[in-house]
Amino acid sequence: MINAQTAAAVKRRLRRFFGRFPQVKLTLQRLEDLFAYQCDGEEPECIAIIGDTGTGKTTLIENFVQAKGRVEHVEFTEVPVLYVEVPAKCSVKMLAALMLRNLGSPFWNRGDEVERTDQLITLLKGCRVRMVIVDEVNHLADRGAEKSHYHVGDWIKQLIRLSRLPVVLAGTSAASILWETNEQLADRFREQIVLAPLSMENSRLLELRSVLGAFLGLMQGVPCIDITEEAHAKSIAFATDGRLRDIRRLLVRAVEIAANQPRFSITRSTLSEAFLQVIYRGADVKRNPFKSEFNGFPLTRPEEPFAPRKRIRG
Repeated sequence: MINAQTAAAVKRRLRRFFGRFPQVKLTLQRLEDLFAYQCDGEEPECIAIIGDTGTGKTTLIENFVQAKGRVEHVEFTEVPVLYVEVPAKCSVKMLAALMLRNLGSPFWNRGDEVERTDQLITLLKGCRVRMVIVDEVNHLADRGAEKSHYHVGDWIKQLIRLSRLPVVLAGTSAASILWETNEQLADRFREQIVLAPLSMENSRLLELRSVLGAFLGLMQGVPCIDITEEAHAKSIAFATDGRLRDIRRLLVRAVEIAANQPRFSITRSTLSEAFLQVIYRGADVKRNPFKSEFNGFPLTRPEEPFAPRKRIRG
């Protein structure tokens, strides 16, 4: 069996990996552009970052925010980028409270919506915030109907107008109902960056194989088939829908399975078992991309791992 320390080290590298692939680089550069520009009374630029679950959207944003850090001054804490992740069933009042808490306000949970908004605008200036990023904004769209969606849009519009800061809204495509409902919000977020899953289409196959090559490089010390080879790459694309989180999950489990075998090696059989354990338990051979019987259709049918999800109205 493989040395347990080697397997643990490989899994750690896979889990911590942040690849600066082409669309990641483009998105980070756009965020840097917005951060560098300081408004002087004019309306700030704003963008939306749209990506399905598992495409690396939140990881990208968190890396950007961490790189900016916070600066502790004697009299105040400087927060270059205010980041907030919207929880499920979140109201505007709750969102304002979360922003205040992330800025360090001891009064984050006091006051009504208007009072919290006033406090937020004051602290944004006091903490010298230069950009606001609201992640998982689709959770704001999951709550309520058209009237509440319009109210959310109006509040975000007010935040932009009063703070004069660039605002980044990040989430899944379900968030689009916010700007579809509120025309003025849509006007401010016409620029949208879409983080698409990797694909085995000919136009993007090179990118897919490049990404898999990066993952393979992290697996040094672990005997493994060449996952960048076209047939293997396409199988992984089908098995994960090209989502970075699921590629990582698949490879980590493959290492765990192989490490417990007498003859350590990651083969198609290993990947097949990992797929059944962490992505699609119970899949028959026609729906397992690592089996010769696989029928070649995406795993997007009802009850399958990547079936489109219906938006829940609250």
